[in-house]
Amino acid sequence: MKVSKYVRKFEDLSHFATHMVETNGMKVDCFLEGLRAELNSDALMSGIQNMSFPKIINKALLAEQAEVKIVRAREARDQNQNQNMVNKNWNENKKKWARKRQGEEQNKPYLKNKKPDNQRETKNVPLCTKCGKRYPGKCWA
Repeated sequence: MKVSKYVRKFEDLSHFATHMVETNGMKVDCFLEGLRAELNSDALMSGIQNMSFPKIINKALLAEQAEVKIVRAREARDQNQNQNMVNKNWNENKKKWARKRQGEEQNKPYLKNKKPDNQRETKNVPLCTKCGKRYPGKCWA
C-alpha cells in the first residue's frame, strides 16, 4: 500500500482507537509499526527522535520515493543486461552460422574454382562481330 493511502487510513482509524494514539510519541510508534519493513527501516535510519507526526509522514513519503527510484534503476539495469545477453547470443549465433556456411562452401568442390562475375576472365573470349558482346561459342542474335 502506498504511504499516502496508509496515512489516510491511519488517520481515519485512529479516531476509533484514541487510547492508542493519545500522545505524539504513541501516534508515531503506531504509524511506524504499520509501515512496510523497508520504509520503516528507512524512516528509523533518518533519525526520528522527538519528531512530530507530520514530519514522520514526510520522511516516510521520501523513503517511498527513494525506494521507487531504486526499483526503477534495478529494472532498467536488468532490462539492459537482458538486451546485452540477447545481442551477445545473436552475435555468437551469427558467427556460428558464418563458420558453418564457410565449412559448407569448402565441402563443395565446384565452388572452389568459381570466380565472382566481376573477376571472370573475359579477355580471352572473342568479341562477337554481329552483336558486339563477349561470349564463347556461336552468336544467337
